[in-house]
Order: sequence, then C-alpha cells, then structure tokens
Amino acid sequence: MKIPKAAPERAVSRQDLLTVAEVATLITATRDGKPAPRQKNGRRQPHTKDTPKRPEAARMMQVVVGAGLRISEIAGLRVQDVDTLRRTITVNGQVAPGGARWVPVPKTEKSHRTIPVAEETILVIAEQLREHPQLDRSGPVFPYRGTSRSVKDRVWHDRASLGSVMRAVIAAHGLREVGWHDLRHFYASALIAAGSPASEVQAAMGHAKASTTLDIYTHLWPKADARIRDAAAGVLDLVRAEKGQNGEITASDDLTGDDSCAVQ
Repeated sequence: MKIPKAAPERAVSRQDLLTVAEVATLITATRDGKPAPRQKNGRRQPHTKDTPKRPEAARMMQVVVGAGLRISEIAGLRVQDVDTLRRTITVNGQVAPGGARWVPVPKTEKSHRTIPVAEETILVIAEQLREHPQLDRSGPVFPYRGTSRSVKDRVWHDRASLGSVMRAVIAAHGLREVGWHDLRHFYASALIAAGSPASEVQAAMGHAKASTTLDIYTHLWPKADARIRDAAAGVLDLVRAEKGQNGEITASDDLTGDDSCAVQ
C-alpha cells in the first residue's frame, strides 16, 4: 500500500525557522493546555472551552525535534524501532491515512534509516512507555487515543489527527502558525549549525536525493566567503605558530625572504 506523499518541502528561510524559545513554548503549551476564561462565579465564559492537556503530543513534538521524523513517521514509531542502549531510532514504516494500519517504508529508499539520537530523546520515549506500557513491541509508542470512528479499533495516529492537535494548540495560545514539518526543519537547522555536511543531513532527514536537501537548506550552511576567510585565518595561525609569533603578521614580517613560499 502506497502512502500519499505530502506536499514537496520548499526552501526554508532563516525567518521561517522556529527559534529555541518558540519550540519550548509550543511544547509547554501542548503539554499544559489552557483553561478557558472564567466569569466571576468561576464558570467558563460563554462560547469558550478549556484546551486540554496533551502530554503525549508534547512528547511526540520533543521526539520530532530530536530525530527529525516526518509526521507519518512519528505516528508510526513502534516500540521495537527504539534502541535504548545504542540510542537510536530506526525508521521502518509509517501510518496509512486514517490511521488504518502501519505499513513499511520501501527499504530501497532513503526513508528507511537509523538515526542516532540524544539521551534526552530516549528519556522522553521511556517516560511515555512508563506511563503507558506497550506490551506489544510492534505497537505504537504513541497510540491514538481519540474518539474518531472512521477506523474500527484504531490504534495509530495519522497526519490528520496530529495536524488537528497542532492547530488547536496554536489557536488556543495565539502562537505563530506552524506545523509538524517546522519541528523537522528545526532539527535539520540544528544539524547544520553543528557543522554536519549535506550528506549527513540528507541521511538523517531521509531525503531520497542530496539535491532535495540542498534545495531546502543550502542557504543555512556557511557561505563560501565565510569558509574561505576561516580557512585563510587558519593558514595564518599555522604561520604564526611556525614563526613563534603571538601577534598579527605585519608588513615588516620577513615573508618574502629566502624562506618565502611565493612563486618566483
């Protein structure tokens, strides 16, 4: 069974990227919910309702931030896909529309991948399984607990159910309009900021082609001018070390004498 593809990801500008503060606010708002405005007698104001606490959805957001999973991949994350000892998450499948069933990703594509994750991401998953034990290792880490009856005995989230959670939280708290894919972009930008080359980002994100990674994120890597300046600065540091100098190299430095490397 094929999963309909999401809309192609467009190039992400620096202005579009979520900040650390925005990510923290979104996760906290999802976890804690928001009570509706109250009247003096303590009752809710007319035509308002409480925004429920969603600790599981908040944990899902944390895992996406820590592993860069697509929305269908976090929905389809199974207990057996998490290796707590090696601290890895293996993307083996995703969820069909409607949460009907889990389906494997084609192993010939880059979508099938093993992602190294931080200890904090493993602890988030451990907390989820501690509160909601899943005896079936082929079952979801984050099972669907809604009331939709579109699928009998539904146990999987899907793009629609998770999208509705995100929209509800944003509307209730007046946050910037973002989606689950923005958390994925945040993860990619963190990899790039940490110095990961395009090939590593491609592998972690599960892009089929390197060109896809570059089309979306190329402007987030340091510009060529900056790399050249940094490299040149490194060369001068080597020269200073060789000459035993601590200060800057000046015109008075003997760089054109017999030991010069200039082309004659």
